[in-house]
Amino acid sequence: MAYVLKKNIFYLLLLTMLSSLIMGCTDDGTEKSLINNPAIEDVRNAISSIDHISLIEIVTEENDPNGNLGKDGSYTGALFFLYDLVEGNTETSALEAGTDGGGSIEVYANAEDAKKRNDYLSAFDGTIFASGSHVALGTLVIRTSNELTASQQDTLEAAIINALNN
Repeated sequence: MAYVLKKNIFYLLLLTMLSSLIMGCTDDGTEKSLINNPAIEDVRNAISSIDHISLIEIVTEENDPNGNLGKDGSYTGALFFLYDLVEGNTETSALEAGTDGGGSIEVYANAEDAKKRNDYLSAFDGTIFASGSHVALGTLVIRTSNELTASQQDTLEAAIINALNN
């Protein structure tokens, strides 16, 4: 009987630990991942140390190039960044360069809105209107410049995802 109880306690503890890892929580129960409704400033801070990201600018209502910030179904936060490996990039403003200058991250109120945005961007893949790689991750859409090679896009996307999950 004591053996069965100890075994059950062991499995319960193991299940709890695995759940914490899967849910992205720290030992104190706080979420460490920035993929679900993060503040855009936290996203900026997380990606600021990624190699070759040289400038990050947060979108506000006053500077939003699309005019969609905070509108129903649109992003609740967004940022653009310059990436030094984009050849021929002479922009001094990440907002003016747009995604072509390096990339962007858009935050949505829910994962469904992020998926809709990602699906919309997919409609342009392989056309002259393609804007680069993109992936929906939780409530985020992570975009990288079409001016990068496929392997550079993959490397940058992986670095961003890693930074947001640590």
